[in-house]
Amino acid sequence: MKAIFIFLLLISSAAFAQSDGSGIKSHPYIEVYCIIKTSTSGYPKYEEAVVYYEGQTQFEVVLSLSNENGITQIVLPEDFERHIILELKKKDDLKTPKENLEIMDKGIVNKYKYKEAADYDRQNFKVLEPGTGMRASLIGKLNNNRPLESGLYELRCEFKEGSLNHVKSGYGGHRFRIVKPEMKDDLRAYYGAKGNQYFHANQPDKALEYYQKAYELDPSNSDVYAGLGYAYLGLKDYRNAVIYLEKALSKELKGKSGLPGALARAYLATGEEKKALDTLRLIMTEDDAQRSLQELRIQLRNQ
Repeated sequence: MKAIFIFLLLISSAAFAQSDGSGIKSHPYIEVYCIIKTSTSGYPKYEEAVVYYEGQTQFEVVLSLSNENGITQIVLPEDFERHIILELKKKDDLKTPKENLEIMDKGIVNKYKYKEAADYDRQNFKVLEPGTGMRASLIGKLNNNRPLESGLYELRCEFKEGSLNHVKSGYGGHRFRIVKPEMKDDLRAYYGAKGNQYFHANQPDKALEYYQKAYELDPSNSDVYAGLGYAYLGLKDYRNAVIYLEKALSKELKGKSGLPGALARAYLATGEEKKALDTLRLIMTEDDAQRSLQELRIQLRNQ
């Protein structure tokens, strides 16, 4: 199974630009982000990313450039992605030399704005107007084509020196850890426990983040299905709740905890009253199932 993982490199402006007190940079300044794409978690959070197996040599990278608080447009070099350095360093073995990722291919490029008043040409990829950003999809590959071993790594990105005339650009780092395949179950259990912690603290959005991490490591685990289902239920995303609670119930959790009641609630919220009643009948008598169904109707109406 191909592992997909993420990391985010946020380039801090503090060391490179001065402000006039309003948050606007006093000279042209560009922020650079590097994100390694994930299939289930979307864009990353500010935390260490984890890949559970050794063997990566190639990564799908989303490169983002930002002129968010600028006062003038920034002219980009031709094929700007070729002027970016992606530097990889193993942090827990200082004897291992750092190396750069070679950019093999560029995919979709798009522009976006941070402010409603931003005036920009979304088709012009040669400039970044004030208050705008640009995103490109890249494929990065290790130059030596040697798979990464387990350990703690840091990826840093910056523009090559002299690439941007009279424009300041910083660099930053994000750490990620690669572990051996046999540690997968430990990681999945850790993420599941963190998800449970946030769910019971009434933070289903944070719980969902950790359940999704657990899902990436073990996409056939019924406890992970249940966690995802409960998190979506807490977020009132009932259609996704049905998808994962059904999977959990079809596994070994049929009579476990409140899973049938949770699935019945999700069914009822999506208009599937017969399925809701049939699910309740798995764990209670007909009279109790009818009574519970009525209670669920009231709860959903009053939420």
